[in-house]
Amino acid sequence: MADELIPEPTRRQRRRRSDGDRSPAKHAALVVFALLVTLGPLAFGAVDRVVQIALTGLLGIGMLLVPPRVILMSAWISRALLALTALVVLKEVAPAGWFGAVGWRTTVEQSFGLALPWTHHPEAGRAFDGWLAGAVAVGWFAWVRTLAAEREDRMRLAWVMLIGAALIAAVSFGTATSTESKMILGLRYSSGWIGFGPFPNRNHSACYFAMAAILGAGCVARSGEHRRFVWLALGALMLGGVLLALLRTQSRGGIVALGAGFAIFLGIVLLKLRSRKVLAVAVASALLIGGLGLLAGGKTLQRIAGTGQAMDESASARVAIWKNAATMWHDAPLLGHGLGAFASVFPVYQQIALEEVTVKHPESSWLQWLTELGLVPVLLGALAALGFALPNLTSLFERQSGFFIRAAAFGAVAALLAHAVFDVPAHRWGTAGFALAALALACPASSEGPRAPRLAALVPLGVAGF
Repeated sequence: MADELIPEPTRRQRRRRSDGDRSPAKHAALVVFALLVTLGPLAFGAVDRVVQIALTGLLGIGMLLVPPRVILMSAWISRALLALTALVVLKEVAPAGWFGAVGWRTTVEQSFGLALPWTHHPEAGRAFDGWLAGAVAVGWFAWVRTLAAEREDRMRLAWVMLIGAALIAAVSFGTATSTESKMILGLRYSSGWIGFGPFPNRNHSACYFAMAAILGAGCVARSGEHRRFVWLALGALMLGGVLLALLRTQSRGGIVALGAGFAIFLGIVLLKLRSRKVLAVAVASALLIGGLGLLAGGKTLQRIAGTGQAMDESASARVAIWKNAATMWHDAPLLGHGLGAFASVFPVYQQIALEEVTVKHPESSWLQWLTELGLVPVLLGALAALGFALPNLTSLFERQSGFFIRAAAFGAVAALLAHAVFDVPAHRWGTAGFALAALALACPASSEGPRAPRLAALVPLGVAGF
């Protein structure tokens, strides 16, 4: 039985359990969470391997302090995930002949005379890296769900995420430089950096700020609901700073992500409360964001207005890469070319000429999933995710406590999924980790669920050590 179907405990039981959880280990775990959600994006989006190792080891320490609760799922979701796991693992190491002839393999072997490995994946080591990253992602999600089991803790986690984003926005403004400088925060060289934001790519910085802004809107709404005016003022101040940082990135995809996620958040709120007051607040919020956009986002709006014009080389190159990636996917539509194989295989299908630029990804997380995993695993994963999230979404309309935080968390996840159509934020640790934490707030663990043994911490610690 899914953990969302476990009967709701009484108020006295919740209070007693919450008091029991206020242990030094729990407080230390919250500190670890704060470090992870702040240092990950701040450390250049955790794109470097050494940062990923450090964050994974820190997650292991957090799991030692507070072991995650077991993720309980319905039978059909468990079967779908088991099938997905088996498929993603076995298809990479199965003989290439089982998957038929594909264009890139024929070209490499016949035109260049190269001998390829017998496995379906041309570089099985990359698939192994992907499996390890997936294990860390599952552990992170399960651990944050455990921390978010109690309503009061969900509030704390959401505020920690907003405060971390406001801090990163402040650091970004404080270290902003001209576009000629390629040193992120004055510390790391990146040829694609534009002088603002912690990520090497401005679109990923924008996606992070968009998710944080939506989650911040939930924190502000809850403070207003409970008439906590000091927190309301502080939250509004931090939310404004995060929105200004988003506009400063000049990312069109970030604006789309913000709009999509904010629409989901407001849609859930309107469906739940259905009052003129809520509608007025929704309209006022939209006008506020629009006003900020007009006042501080002039260059961003210019980029949006210029989309599709002949001078817009960025959009033209992106569309051309999408077309070439679609051709690559069409060559292996069901099971893909292998997890992590895009950068190695894409040159065979590349028709666009780019000087001194290597195409490392298809400019879309959804296309990357399709080209590397194939349609069957993507559909299995999407169905399992929907089956897991929908009961938690419907439960929002049955309870009032903690409503705004969970609704905003769903909106933050929607922002990443929308942005993933135009870019690859779902393949970056800083943005994907933030979205998984938001999903954990939206779908918290039941405080009645069984805990995994502390040995579960060996998974991220082992990955970090490996």
